[in-house]
Amino acid sequence: MEVQVHEYAWMWQRLGLSLAECRVFAFIYGLTKSKKYGGYDGSKRQLALLLGLDVSGTKKIFDKLIDINLISSLDGK
Repeated sequence: MEVQVHEYAWMWQRLGLSLAECRVFAFIYGLTKSKKYGGYDGSKRQLALLLGLDVSGTKKIFDKLIDINLISSLDGK
């Protein structure tokens, strides 16, 4: 499976995200802007595997992005 993540300078410059945080945010941001997908609809574990990141770290990043209101979750967290 091919995964494309488009990271933009404003994501780390203005938002102050680390590289891993930027990767997670950019992936979800891209899916949210897509007319085909409209957002991310998978598990945190699957997200980590797709992006080549540590599972526990990805869970923390996902929760942080929710806490700072960059993303929202339909399942409450």
